Amino acid sequence: MFDAQKRRAEATAINNGKPLVSGEAAFAVDNKPRRRSLDASTFHDGDKVQVPYLPTDTAHPEDKDKWLALPINKGGDPVLRAHCLCTDKDGKQSVKELFCGTLCKFVRDRETQVEVQTSGSAVDLIADCETNQEIWSKLAGKTLTFSNPKRVKTIIRGFNGRPDREGEQTVWQIDVA
Repeated sequence: MFDAQKRRAEATAINNGKPLVSGEAAFAVDNKPRRRSLDASTFHDGDKVQVPYLPTDTAHPEDKDKWLALPINKGGDPVLRAHCLCTDKDGKQSVKELFCGTLCKFVRDRETQVEVQTSGSAVDLIADCETNQEIWSKLAGKTLTFSNPKRVKTIIRGFNGRPDREGEQTVWQIDVA
């Protein structure tokens, strides 16, 4: 029975224009990241987020590996993000990724055309920053509090033949604790 399945797999591989990979090598070719619940990476009202110290801060060497730059999608440019210790309002701790885009979000409501942007003392602190590195330098080592989420109805622009579609984004008030 295994031989018949293997011949079918070989025929499928030939039909798809790719070689059949088996055994130990098969594990190496399929090392995609596991899908996870978006809730595990989403901030919630009342979250306290500890931004790691900069990798150059010799007083906190344990934080240097909490800074990662990797593409958001295949073939994209690397995007810097901080892996932050997050404590929710019930005291439960987890690690979440914080992007500059979360701190500087600016969206237009699709129905009212009103522009909504992130607010709070953390946003005021980074208002004069010209680069993402400046933003992280000002926030490194600080604790940020997420509150007053605003759900904004937006339009998600389609690409590769996909049509535009309706969506929602959350815009936060982010304060330095």
